[in-house]
Amino acid sequence: MKANEQGEQVDRTVVVDVDAVVQGILFAILFFLVVFAVYVFNSGVRDAAPLHALMPKNQSRTEMVYAITKGPTPTCHAGTLLIMKGGSVLSAWFGGTREGLGDTGIYTAERRQGEWTTPRLAAKINPLELEGGEPHWNPVLFCASSSSDNQGCDGRDVWLFFKVGSPQKPWGCCGAWRTYYQRSSDKGATWGPAIEMLLGDVGGRGPVKNKVIKLADGGWLAPGSLEIHGPWRAFTDLSLDEGRTWNKSKDVLVESGYFLPREMGVIQPSLWEAPPGQVHMLLRSKVGSGERLPGRVMRADSVDGGRTWGPPMPLPVPNPNSGLDLVRLPVSGILVLAHNPSYFDRQTLRLSISEDNGHTWPCGYDVVHVEEDSRWPEVSYPAIVAWPLDYSAREGVSVFFTWKRVTMAYFSISLANLRRQCVRTQYNQSVS
Repeated sequence: MKANEQGEQVDRTVVVDVDAVVQGILFAILFFLVVFAVYVFNSGVRDAAPLHALMPKNQSRTEMVYAITKGPTPTCHAGTLLIMKGGSVLSAWFGGTREGLGDTGIYTAERRQGEWTTPRLAAKINPLELEGGEPHWNPVLFCASSSSDNQGCDGRDVWLFFKVGSPQKPWGCCGAWRTYYQRSSDKGATWGPAIEMLLGDVGGRGPVKNKVIKLADGGWLAPGSLEIHGPWRAFTDLSLDEGRTWNKSKDVLVESGYFLPREMGVIQPSLWEAPPGQVHMLLRSKVGSGERLPGRVMRADSVDGGRTWGPPMPLPVPNPNSGLDLVRLPVSGILVLAHNPSYFDRQTLRLSISEDNGHTWPCGYDVVHVEEDSRWPEVSYPAIVAWPLDYSAREGVSVFFTWKRVTMAYFSISLANLRRQCVRTQYNQSVS
């Protein structure tokens, strides 16, 4: 107690309001949790592309290359991509009125600082004797000037492979394909003339959908397939002189009796090498139409750098007769497979992980699912690449795929986030 100026006794004892203190502590904790949650959310979002205005809210990690109503062509399909030095993305696909028509061509677009450039026509073969030209298909981008697949592309020598050919019975879309390539020395801004890869070839040598890989011995290995004169079958084309000449392996054929009817088979392989000298492929498979037999992802292996192959064997991973692609991450060696995890439809795009060199795929993350609300209810034909070592300290993947055949879509995620969101699947059995 102390007297004031009037001599009154004043109580200087501090009275603590317990309720106010508790409320303050709770407010501080809540504020910390909110800040932490925002940080975690933003850490994940930095791995992904920004949301496009036309995208559903639950697809916030996927972006469109162009708005559905503003594309250069009514339809599009079969994308491919490269990550360039500095982090920009070069992509390509085929587009036209409809797949298989003469007005289809190869289009490209770039992703710079999170924004996509306006698509432009990069390749169109138009023989004078064919009004409107021939259909174009399945482009594949390849960076010849980088020392390895684990480096960002410097853009000094980019190859653009693609198929040209009109649908012909009895082989459907792809029996009369010829393979061309164009080259760019300015990161895909301009392209040289189209050159036929192998004069006189009919059927489609060279890469058919998925990326060419650089082998440990310096060779280029292209994943190919044929849909002419017999069952569907895969092969590889090997070049030891940087694309001047190519040597085809023997056909990779499903053993007799696995498929019914026999004329069905495997196409569009995706390749990886591990360990050096041993190359492996996963393949799209087809079973008898109308039979509704469950399709499987198939696997084949080579012990001599892709020169010869063992027979393809089924994995416990569904395949609805649809294209797939995979990539081996450069540090961890983990494989990430982009595919449609269904026997009969292409409505879901999944990333599956393997940590045992592709024998089992026990974990998957669904990038996107679409309902049957359009003419083409599909998210399909993915192309997947690893983040270059000189671009990111973290491992991750970028995926480019067809969105309902009306636009192309892009998705990117770190390995850490992919593992965090991965869900256990039934694909945990080994090759049988």
